[in-house]
Amino acid sequence: MDDSCWGKRHYGTALAEPPITHHAVGALSFHRQAGALRTLCYRGIECVRGVRPVIRDDQWGTHNLVTVTEHVTSHPGSLQLIHEFETGERALSGRFEAHISACGVEMFLTLTAARTLATCRSGLIVLLPLDGVVGHPVQITHGDDTERASRFPERISPGQPFWDIKRLGYTPLHGPAVRLSFKGEVFEMEDQRNWSDASFKIYSRPLAWPTPYVIEAGETVMQELSIQLEENDHDAR
Repeated sequence: MDDSCWGKRHYGTALAEPPITHHAVGALSFHRQAGALRTLCYRGIECVRGVRPVIRDDQWGTHNLVTVTEHVTSHPGSLQLIHEFETGERALSGRFEAHISACGVEMFLTLTAARTLATCRSGLIVLLPLDGVVGHPVQITHGDDTERASRFPERISPGQPFWDIKRLGYTPLHGPAVRLSFKGEVFEMEDQRNWSDASFKIYSRPLAWPTPYVIEAGETVMQELSIQLEENDHDAR
């Protein structure tokens, strides 16, 4: 078989799949691909499917993010990952930084526009797995610090299950307690099973807000995500 056809047959594109590297800090393990963090697992239990920055144009097309630099720095009991990138036309540059320890990840995204950019979405997206999560309890803290107890939908939710997410807490089956905390924008969640994807997706800004919106030339957008993992009694055994 012609090697040039491999990507098209297996991924729907002739582009080569970016290389994947595996990392672990204590009981926390994950994969890294083109700056994105994927398959965050604690003692082998998937807790978060993935985290990455996404830049959409004014028609919901996804900008290709060109890597400028990548750094992996290892410290005793922790890792620091830095991915600096820009859009193909250099309209926007970004820095995605992650600090990983055995009990969680702290992530920081900075986007700077070189010229005015019309976009339908520019920021972090977080994917949550279905396995061990569907139908399980979840605690949502909203922007005004009010809290609500709910459950991840068992059946496919045609609308957003959760809006205005400041913090989200849940416990995957046999896994640790997971707490996500967001800063810098208003986040909400959609059920990706509507599009045959096996995940829940958390993103900003709300779909009810007008699109496209504009990031002005020279403007800087900053977002933060914290993933905290707390071991349960059954995890330690």
